[in-house]
Amino acid sequence: MYFQPEIETMPREELRELQLERMRESLRNAYENVPLYRERFDAAGVTPDDLESLEDIAKFPFVVKQDMRDAYPFGGGLHCSTADVYREGECLDYFPNRVEDPTLVRPEMWK
Repeated sequence: MYFQPEIETMPREELRELQLERMRESLRNAYENVPLYRERFDAAGVTPDDLESLEDIAKFPFVVKQDMRDAYPFGGGLHCSTADVYREGECLDYFPNRVEDPTLVRPEMWK
């Protein structure tokens, strides 16, 4: 039984093309909407257009937890406005695997 049979059973080459297309979309979204990623990509001398194969992902910089802490709070780390994150629902709706962490933007939500 498959959750998404059209994807889970597609030929390997088609799957790689789909993965490449989606990775390009993700990189483009990050580059266009998240200042932190734009700065990192620019410093590394890459743009989303430089991803021509899945192997090219090695050209792109990593972002580690300390980077997020340095940009706290939100410091350009979101690809949407904070209003979109907190517009409705409970914290559990957005962060289902919550843990107490002093680096959180709104730690009172976790108590």
